[in-house]
Amino acid sequence: MNTEWESLRQPKAVSIDELLRSYILRAQLAPGDPLPTEPVLCQMLGCSRNRLREAIQRLQALDVLDVRHGVGTFVGRLSLRPLADVLQFSALVKARVDRKAVRDILDVRIAVDRGMAPTICDRISQDDADELLALCAEMNSLAEQGRMLSVVDRRFHLRLAELAGNDLAGELVVAFWDVMEHIEIDLARQPQDEIVRTAQSHLLMTQCALASDLAGYYEALDMHYESAVRRIGAYVAEQRSDPAAPDSVS
Repeated sequence: MNTEWESLRQPKAVSIDELLRSYILRAQLAPGDPLPTEPVLCQMLGCSRNRLREAIQRLQALDVLDVRHGVGTFVGRLSLRPLADVLQFSALVKARVDRKAVRDILDVRIAVDRGMAPTICDRISQDDADELLALCAEMNSLAEQGRMLSVVDRRFHLRLAELAGNDLAGELVVAFWDVMEHIEIDLARQPQDEIVRTAQSHLLMTQCALASDLAGYYEALDMHYESAVRRIGAYVAEQRSDPAAPDSVS
């Protein structure tokens, strides 16, 4: 066995998952880099092939490893999607008992959006703004028809996360909208004037970002979330006023 990795052998209390992660760090591997073969890993980590395969399966589910059958095992994309999935599932399960969990995830989204604001206002280019303005025009058209903005709204905020260079924010955007789609049936319908106002808020956000007007951008963000805060607030209050009320989150 290569003595360079001798210290990877640990008491059985340390999981093989942890040892594999430790190996990736020590070997300074990057996404897409290959790991040694199973026999070599078993020897290095001092474990059986079955235990190794179980650990690899768990890490594959977390996007830490990527198993290519007939080829080998590689470092995965290391995306944050598994974390976002857990946050989404946790919010939906907890909402059955306490709908405040839905408000909690909204609060996190608002905090993330506000946290990205300075970077967005600093980095945005005219080309970026033109792309966002096209989405704003699409939302405005939908709003005038009284149609929901969720699909285009999601694309708008994903683009903002890309502009900010924040992968986790992008994953949270997806998780947030997935939660909202699950509970939308239980929320009071959004009036058309609120849909129009929400659409307008995206235009203001874009204009303020391009003008490097951070204070104005924050005001536009508050305007954007007004309807969601109101509707989710009513959703939470309904459960608290009638704890026996059925909950159809699914």
